Parts: sequence; C-alpha cells; structure tokens
Amino acid sequence: RNCAEASLFAMDFISNVSMDGTVRMISNIKHHGRTTMVIVGEMYDNKNRLLATMMASMVNVDKIEGMPSKW
Repeated sequence: RNCAEASLFAMDFISNVSMDGTVRMISNIKHHGRTTMVIVGEMYDNKNRLLATMMASMVNVDKIEGMPSKW
C-alpha cells in the first residue's frame, strides 16, 4: 500500500550533466501536515552547478514508516 500519492510533481531541467558526471539532490520538506506534504529539491553536479529544480505535492494516505512528523 502506498503511504502517499503524488498530486503534483514538477521538475525543471536547467543544464545537462556528462555521462560520467555525478549528481546530488538536496530536498526539503516544506510542509508535512496531516493530509498533505510539499517537498522541494535542487539537483547539482560535482562542480556545484544547478542542474534542475523539483517540487512535489503529496496527499498522505497513511503514515510513512521512519519519517518523523516534525523535522
């Protein structure tokens, strides 16, 4: 059973990364309410250049095991 269903997912690609490159994603939960959650993130390459941004709105249908309700 899914714990959360995506109601909106958007990702904006800003730049490319080479096939042998490394990327990292930094994400933050901006809102974690009883019924909804909003997560934003940014993707960077190994030279710390911004590659993409993302935003997801989720509808909580159950508790996510291991995720604290307060950060």
